[in-house]
Amino acid sequence: MEKLLREMGSECRLVLAETPDEVLSELGAETAILYLTHTDYRNSRRWDMAALTQAAHDNGALAVWDLSHSAGALEIDLIGAGADFAVGCGYKYLCGGPGSPAFLFMHPRVQDRAWPSIAGWMGHADFGAFAPTFEPHAGVVGQATGTPPVIANEVFAAAVDIWREVDIQDVAAKHRSLSATAIRLLDQECGDLGVHVVSPRNYGEQGGHVAFESPGAGSVCEALFDRGMICSFRKPAALRLGLGPLYHSHEDIWRGVQLLKEVLTSEAWRDPKYEKIAI
Repeated sequence: MEKLLREMGSECRLVLAETPDEVLSELGAETAILYLTHTDYRNSRRWDMAALTQAAHDNGALAVWDLSHSAGALEIDLIGAGADFAVGCGYKYLCGGPGSPAFLFMHPRVQDRAWPSIAGWMGHADFGAFAPTFEPHAGVVGQATGTPPVIANEVFAAAVDIWREVDIQDVAAKHRSLSATAIRLLDQECGDLGVHVVSPRNYGEQGGHVAFESPGAGSVCEALFDRGMICSFRKPAALRLGLGPLYHSHEDIWRGVQLLKEVLTSEAWRDPKYEKIAI
C-alpha cells in the first residue's frame, strides 16, 4: 500500500501496530487513515471499534474497518461507532459461498465528498444513458465499477433474503453461546492433550471464530479434513473454528471437538499422508 501511494505521488508512511496501545501511541496530527481489522484473523481478538474510531477522529484521521471475520457473527453498529468506512467479504458468516461479492460501507457524511477511485459503468448516475462522460451516482452506489459478478450476486441474494428475516441480536446471542461452548469443550475434552485456546476468554473481546493451538496443528487440520470436519490452519500453530450462528448447532460443536480429541488421542495426525499442509 505504501509503495502504491508513493507511485501515485502521495508522500506517506505506513505504520503497523499489533495492539490497541500501539495504535493509540502512533496516532497523531500527521495520521490520515486508521485502517484496522475488527477481528484479528489469527487469534480472533476483537478490537474496540467505537473507542479506536473516536481516537482516530480526535487526531483528524478517518477510520476504516475490515469486518471480514465479524460480519454475520457479531452485532456491529457502524453508525453508532462513527466508522467512516468498512469493507468485508460475503463468503464467510454472511453465507454467500466461494466467490461471493465483497461489501463496502460509507458513512453518510462521507459518501458524496470524494470522486470514486474507479469510475465504473455501474456507478454512473444513469448507467443506462451510455453517456460519453462520467457522472457518479449519489451515495455509496457511485463506488460501483463494471458489470457485477451476476451468478455470485444471485447466490448471495438468496442469503440476503434469509438475513432480512433474522434478528441480529438473536444471531449475536447464539454466537456468544456457541463460542462459550466451543471454548469450554476444548478445555474440558482436549486440554490434557496439549490444546490451548488463544482467543480471548472475555466474549466482549472475541471475534467470529475460536482459535486454539495444538501439537502438530497443521497435520491435525489435515486429519480433520479427512474426517469431514472443516477448520483452518494459520502458521505457526493456530487452528480456527468458524462459528456460523445461522447454520451451526451446539451439537456440531460437540461432534467437532470429539473428532479433534480422537485425532489427538490416537495420534492419527502423525500419519505421513498429513504432512502436506494446506491452508
